[in-house]
Amino acid sequence: MTQTMITPAYEPACGGSASVHNYGVMHPDPVLLADMTVAERGAVYRYLARFAELDDAKIFYAYGHAYELARKDAERGLYATMA
Repeated sequence: MTQTMITPAYEPACGGSASVHNYGVMHPDPVLLADMTVAERGAVYRYLARFAELDDAKIFYAYGHAYELARKDAERGLYATMA
């Protein structure tokens, strides 16, 4: 029996190259991402993709506010479909 991992197209895989910053903060952090919903993971990736350079503060903010970022994404999606 084989298993296939299904990942939405917008959500990058957690493997590959992870960037480590000044205090050892890493993105993507598979341990922290594992505890998030798909919407929260997507929101973290979209938030951090906006920046050319990542620093510890941006990564801490994204991981610490994943729920709020996902909620804002959902609200934007709702309003976009209504317009």
